[in-house]
Amino acid sequence: MQDNLLNILVTLMAINTATIAVILSKMYEISREHQKKVNEIFGATKSQMLLSIREQIALIGSGLILSILSKKIDWSWNPTIINISLEILLLTVFIYALFILYDTAKAVLEFYQ
Repeated sequence: MQDNLLNILVTLMAINTATIAVILSKMYEISREHQKKVNEIFGATKSQMLLSIREQIALIGSGLILSILSKKIDWSWNPTIINISLEILLLTVFIYALFILYDTAKAVLEFYQ
C-alpha cells in the first residue's frame, strides 16, 4: 500500500476537485437565479469545499512523510512496533481520503435532489 498510496491520494483529490467543480457550477447557477453573490448564499459551503481541498493536500503530505518513514528499516527502538504503527497511519490516511470523497459525493447527491 505504501508504494501506491500517493498515486491513490492524488487520484482521489482529482476526483474530488472535479466533483467540487460540478457543485460550484450549480451554486453559481442558483446564485444567478436569485441575483445574489455566491458568497452571500453559499459562503459556508464554499469554505467547507476549500477546507476539503486543504485536508487532501495535508493527507498527501502526510502520506509522503509516512511512506518515507516506513521505508526505513533500521529503527533503534522496536522496529516491528514502529513499522506496524506506520502502516496503520498510512491506512488511516487512505480511509480519511475516502471519507472526504464520500462526503463530497453525498453533497452532489443532495444538491441535485
